[in-house]
Amino acid sequence: MAEKVHNYPMAQKKEEKKGDYAHSAWTITVIAGAGVVLHFFFGPLNFTLLRAPVNLLLGAAMVLGAVICAIFRESHFVRRFSGVPFAVVLLAGLLILCLLMGLIPQTPAAMPADGAPPILSGLHHITSSCPFVLLYVTLLSALAATLARRLSAFRIRDYAFYLNHAGLWLILFGAGFGAADFTRCSIQITEGASESTGLTRDGRELPLPFSVRLNNFEMEEYPPKLYIADLATGNYLPEKKPASFQINPQEPAGRLLDWNLRIETYIPDAVLDTAGFFKQVAMPGAGPAAEICAIHRKSGEERCGWVFRGNAMQQGRAVPLDGERWLVMGRSEPRRYLSEVEITEPGRPSRLAGIEVNRPLRIGSWRLYQYGYDTRAGRMSRYTVLEAVYDPWVYVVYTGIAMLALGCILLFRSGNNKKQKRDDLE
Repeated sequence: MAEKVHNYPMAQKKEEKKGDYAHSAWTITVIAGAGVVLHFFFGPLNFTLLRAPVNLLLGAAMVLGAVICAIFRESHFVRRFSGVPFAVVLLAGLLILCLLMGLIPQTPAAMPADGAPPILSGLHHITSSCPFVLLYVTLLSALAATLARRLSAFRIRDYAFYLNHAGLWLILFGAGFGAADFTRCSIQITEGASESTGLTRDGRELPLPFSVRLNNFEMEEYPPKLYIADLATGNYLPEKKPASFQINPQEPAGRLLDWNLRIETYIPDAVLDTAGFFKQVAMPGAGPAAEICAIHRKSGEERCGWVFRGNAMQQGRAVPLDGERWLVMGRSEPRRYLSEVEITEPGRPSRLAGIEVNRPLRIGSWRLYQYGYDTRAGRMSRYTVLEAVYDPWVYVVYTGIAMLALGCILLFRSGNNKKQKRDDLE
């Protein structure tokens, strides 16, 4: 009898925990169902409606709600809303939507899914569907309430908990609601010209808070590769995995399939003159050309001639090896390209800068990336294409990542300290 009385509180606690999970499951189901109804009548969420200051007001409302939860932290609603069962069920619901997002092809919200009924159209753009948005907002609210409720009974030893939850909240809020302020556009600039407007992906012109002048565009290319192509199909051989020979003036001899190759002459910027000879001229349309001798390793047959890829301004050249195969030149691959620009902002002096691949230029909350160039002209390109990205919330996300990482390190350290103390006591 005494044993039954002793175990009763534990059994009652287990029953209450099961009830909390069941209640949380019903609550999340109702929230997701409400999202489905809203999506059926109003369609996907237009994230442009959440641009600042709307997202800031929503963030302030969540913080205010968290403060209210901290004040009434002992209420039944707050305890359930900020409890572990609700968080587990909520994360499970979001995980199911993420799995569906990986299994079902996703399209932009502005593009309706072909043949999909309205009730199922949200499955093709889940991140902008009303069920996902409602669950996402619920997660942020519950996370803020949990943090505020714990802070209301502040203890210095819980520093890792505070850092982890605050950092996670900043990451989720900055990446989700901050996406409404994210902007991307391309800027095409000719050498000597300035541009202060960008072109978005949907074709809209976007005024920029600065102007960019292209002073010079420089490009370095690797020497091109030689291939053997099938005359009938034009494909490089072997078709599944084409073999190539990298031109290198310092190592002029090499081997390509059944042929030994020898580079007699290599001209990086070649132009065909009126007499039919290639000569070095740095001008638009110039390209690498090589005089090659190919010797068949078995028969000893020798084929010599000029190889030139050709472009819109000059006709290409190839060396016939036999009736079916030709020695051709592939496209040169860029090694490095640099846009030397001058940035002008209102009220500030102009500044010179260089933009390369993986070396963007920061202008306030804007980033300028090297995006493209005139591929037909290659190194002689007279314009550059930059990509301008505006993301003012990136620092919020970085701050959240730093806090989360620090919290994890401190949590790991405190766990090791506790283990060491237990070992010392033993």
